[in-house]
Amino acid sequence: MRQQLDGGMGLWERSRSQARAAVDPAVGEWERRRSLHAAYLRAGARELRLATFALPSRLAGGLPREAAAVWIDRAFAAVRLAEEETALRAERLYLSLGPTGLARGESDRAGEIYAALGQLASGLPGAAIVLESFRGADELALALERIPVVAGVLVAPLAGDDGEPALQDGPLDRLAGPLAGRGVEWVGVGCADRGVEFVRGLHHLARSWDGPLALAPPCFEDGARWAERVLAAAGSEPRCTRIGGCCGTGPAHIFALARQVRAEDA
Repeated sequence: MRQQLDGGMGLWERSRSQARAAVDPAVGEWERRRSLHAAYLRAGARELRLATFALPSRLAGGLPREAAAVWIDRAFAAVRLAEEETALRAERLYLSLGPTGLARGESDRAGEIYAALGQLASGLPGAAIVLESFRGADELALALERIPVVAGVLVAPLAGDDGEPALQDGPLDRLAGPLAGRGVEWVGVGCADRGVEFVRGLHHLARSWDGPLALAPPCFEDGARWAERVLAAAGSEPRCTRIGGCCGTGPAHIFALARQVRAEDA
């Protein structure tokens, strides 16, 4: 039985409207997010990611910490309102955090941002942290050092010089060091570069991580076809226990995936 993730709400909105992945916490925008959370729940998602992915980069760009706290509170409230609307309860909520976008020479500042977000998240009842779309082992290591508890990690492999999945700062097996002893529950492939077939990324990742795996790739095709490819890739790795999507993955895609998962488990 695989746990069903959602489609990565903010990035799906961007693929639909070319808007930013996350916006300032205005009432109208959070109403849209509540509606999308509700749609994912109805589609079959059982683990939801809050619309907080862009917070590290926004803090790096000057967003005040007080505004970040409001952002997190509204993101959490949007999920709870969606649960009330649908009478469906998410089995787990993740505070999604992406990279800061800062240069390597600004590691001290990046570390302060991750530490601040870890403190803000510590007061959020029932939510865990997932680090998403990390393309480099160095920044991932920094985030893992400064955030006390991280439940999951989704990396975004690039095509290396040899065409194989890699990170910006080396091969995927560089992740073994940062992940060791950090208490991370699962690790997976998320927004892989279009030149990287996500099944190869998953196989490469399995070589450097011996725990549960996850697969949440982008979607730029029909939902049923995408769901078949995701399930086939997940089925090739017995330790892949979580599946979902990211860029371009809407509720219809998650519905197609959930339907095929139920058929597979029947």
